[in-house]
Amino acid sequence: MSKLKDSLYKITKGSIYRLIHSVNPKSETLLRINGLIYEEIRGMLKNHLQDILRVVVLFTQENQQKTIMTKHVYPCLYDIPTSLTKSYEEDEDYCFYFAKKLFQNLVRELTYDLDMKLIYSDNALILLQMNEEHYLVSVIKNAIYNMHNGKRSTLLSKDLQAANRQMCDKKLLETISMKQIVDFEIKNILKFMFPKVSITLNATEKINMILNVVAQAIVKKANEMIEITKLSSRTLMYAVRVVLPGELAKHAVSEATRAISDENKLILSSNSVEPLLKSFTNANTHIAKDACLSLTAVLEYLAAEMLDLATSASRFSTINSKHILIAIENDEELNEMIFRLHIYN
Repeated sequence: MSKLKDSLYKITKGSIYRLIHSVNPKSETLLRINGLIYEEIRGMLKNHLQDILRVVVLFTQENQQKTIMTKHVYPCLYDIPTSLTKSYEEDEDYCFYFAKKLFQNLVRELTYDLDMKLIYSDNALILLQMNEEHYLVSVIKNAIYNMHNGKRSTLLSKDLQAANRQMCDKKLLETISMKQIVDFEIKNILKFMFPKVSITLNATEKINMILNVVAQAIVKKANEMIEITKLSSRTLMYAVRVVLPGELAKHAVSEATRAISDENKLILSSNSVEPLLKSFTNANTHIAKDACLSLTAVLEYLAAEMLDLATSASRFSTINSKHILIAIENDEELNEMIFRLHIYN
């Protein structure tokens, strides 16, 4: 832990200062930086890099490889545009904001906690550094925009936090195929669980987004495994075990088994899930009724799990989008689920 802290603090204030001023070099007003910004950016770098590396390690282990190469890193990145990688390949004097060796030590320290045997190729480390610097530049741009909206000349840590939240929402929206968004009845589930607790529109949209991503990941994985032209609940449940982690998958499968035996126990309608199943399966594939019921039960269980944790976070008052994020961050299984979704989508 102390080694990791040392590696993180070797990302100097000078390099962070250059990064901030590169975003808006010729501004009309003098940009002042709050002293807490440096610590905030280091924390954001660590958290974002950890998220990426957990997906990269998972992806490499699935391919049964011991060396992490660019082909393992590139599919797991959210932010990096292809134009940036081309500019690096064409320009030998491409300049990074952070010192390469220091950044690479930080990456190795974070990877060591996940898998001690994995090693990196040089190009994979460069790709990771380009992605992280591009991510921080994007966050700082949004933070400066938030600062100007607040009619201030000093960049504060709350501007960075707001910018980071905006980017997370945008990424989640981009992951979903917009044509196939299904509107799940989140308020009905909450009313059944906690009749006196209310929920904001933003919070219901956030849960809807997550459920859509989960549903698409499960259906796509099940579609890969279909040998016969019929999608049954058995195939779908195998896909659930692959996409969802540990205990979450175990409870989701048991809820699906109950729903097949008694359809009336479901709060969500299975008719709303059927179009989503059809859109991600082949035209010749027959979708069994029990497959619709089992997927509905899985999504209902995940929604109930998120609402239960969010209600505790809100102290049984109105649930907003911040409480949903707290619920996911504080629960290890839900957090792991979000990391896995990027691979399967």
